[in-house]
Amino acid sequence: GLNRFVANACAFIVGTVAQPKGVLVVIKRYPYFQQPGQTAIDVLEATRATDSLAGLTDEDGGIGTKSYFSLDHSMLSVAPNKNFAFALQWLAPGAPPDGGKLDVATRHRLTTLAKLIVKAAR
Repeated sequence: GLNRFVANACAFIVGTVAQPKGVLVVIKRYPYFQQPGQTAIDVLEATRATDSLAGLTDEDGGIGTKSYFSLDHSMLSVAPNKNFAFALQWLAPGAPPDGGKLDVATRHRLTTLAKLIVKAAR
């Protein structure tokens, strides 16, 4: 995910290009064009509210200072602290471009990876 100005996301093919098991998308949510006085927690709460208003199903993640799963997009958004927030999304082969429904195995894998990132962010 590179645009003309800044990079805020990266996509990693898992498996081989010929037979991918899926794509892991890592998104930097904060800091990224933050407003004065805004924290990573504020950004995550605003993103979750926007998702909710759009009719998406979410659930608390229980990771870091604040986190939630977007069950409709196979995504986990996490703010380990007030200075950093990120999201992890799994795109399985054949899933819609914005991600499919979050299954138990994917939830476990995203949680495990997020915990490692949170530990490194301290």
